[in-house]
Amino acid sequence: MWFFVLATLLPAQQPAAVDIQQLKSSVATAYETYFQYGRKLNGSISIYQLDGDKKTLQRKIAVKADKTRYLVQESNGEQRFVSADVFRPFGDVKQWLHLEYNGMSSAPRIQRETYRKDPDTTPMFPVETMRTFSYSAPAALPLRPVAQWQWTLRDMLECPGFKITAMEQLKQNNVALVKITFEIDKAIDDQQGGDLRMGSLFEKGTMVFRPEQCWAVQSAEMMLKSERRKPARLWTAEFTYGSPSGALPVLKEVRVSAAAGRDADQKPVKQLYEVDFKPVEGALPDEQFGLKQFNNMQERTPEAWLRAEDERARLEAEEKAKIALIPPEKLKPASQIFIDPRILLWGGVGAFVFLVLFVIWVTGRKPVAALPPDTDPSPTV
Repeated sequence: MWFFVLATLLPAQQPAAVDIQQLKSSVATAYETYFQYGRKLNGSISIYQLDGDKKTLQRKIAVKADKTRYLVQESNGEQRFVSADVFRPFGDVKQWLHLEYNGMSSAPRIQRETYRKDPDTTPMFPVETMRTFSYSAPAALPLRPVAQWQWTLRDMLECPGFKITAMEQLKQNNVALVKITFEIDKAIDDQQGGDLRMGSLFEKGTMVFRPEQCWAVQSAEMMLKSERRKPARLWTAEFTYGSPSGALPVLKEVRVSAAAGRDADQKPVKQLYEVDFKPVEGALPDEQFGLKQFNNMQERTPEAWLRAEDERARLEAEEKAKIALIPPEKLKPASQIFIDPRILLWGGVGAFVFLVLFVIWVTGRKPVAALPPDTDPSPTV
C-alpha cells in the first residue's frame, strides 16, 4: 500500500515535483497505524556506550502497557531507579503521575500529578495522542531519525525551513526503501519560532525510511549545526529490524555515532540501543501499574488527591480569614516597609566573605576526572 502511494509521490527524475501534502498525509496515516500498535508494546530499551567491543550500560528504559494503562520507568547504568511516568484510569478519571527522587529521600516521590475527568479532553496526556506519542514514547523509537531528539519525519515536514532536495526509491534485502535528502533553509528557518525552527539542531542530511512499514527509519546521516567555536559534525544512525510482520516494524537495535570535534567537550559518540519489545493483547495485572513496586510507595488515587486539595484549600481560606481580621492601618504596603541600611550593609559584607571562603574551598579541592557528557538530553527515548 505505502509503496503504491510512494510511486505517485516520486515522479522519475523530478524530485522538485514531490507532492508534500500527499507525503504528509501518507506519513500521518502510517503513524496512526503505528500508534495503535505502539500502545501495546511491552519491553525495554538498554542504552550502551561503546568503546571497541566493550559495552557500558548508561540507561535502561522499561515499558509496561495495555489498552488503558501505560508505565515508563528509567534506571541508570547501575540499574538504580531514576524516574517513572504512570498513566492510569480510575473510572471516568484519568491520572498522570511523574515520579523521581528529590535528593532528600531514599524513596521516589510524586513530583507532578495531573487528573482529568471525562468527557473533558484537557489536558491531553502524552500517551493519548499519536502526535506526542510518536516523539516522546520509547516504543515510538523507530519513527525518530535521531533517537536522542524528539523529531519525526512528520514534525520535519511541518517546518517551513525543512526543504527536500531529492527523493529516490531503493531496495535492500527485498525491503522497499525511500531515501530523502534535505537541507535547512536558514533564511526561512530563522523567521520561525518554537517547534517550527530546526536550524538549532542540524543543517542538512539524508534519511532512509521503510514506507511499507509505517515509514520507520532505516538510517540517517545528519550534519549537526556548527556554532561560533565548534565546527559541524556528522551524526549517523543505523536501525536494525527483525523479520517483517506485515506493515509493522520490529526494531531490534539502533547504533548512533559522531566523530570527535576540535574542542575538548566535543567527545566522540558511539552508542548502542538494544530494543526488546513485544505486543501484549488484553489487560495486564493491576500490580504492574501500582506504586508499591517503587520501594513500597504509598498508593495514590484521585480520592487521595482530592482530599489533599481540599485540605490545601481549607488552609488557604483560614490564612485569608486571619489576614482579613487585621485592621487596615496595620497592613503596610511593601513600599512603606523600612529596612535599616546597616542590615543591608552587613548582609552584603557577610555574603562577600562567604563567597571568598567558598572559592578558596573549591579551588583547594583535589581535581576529579571529568565525566563524559550526557549525549542524550531526552528524559525518555
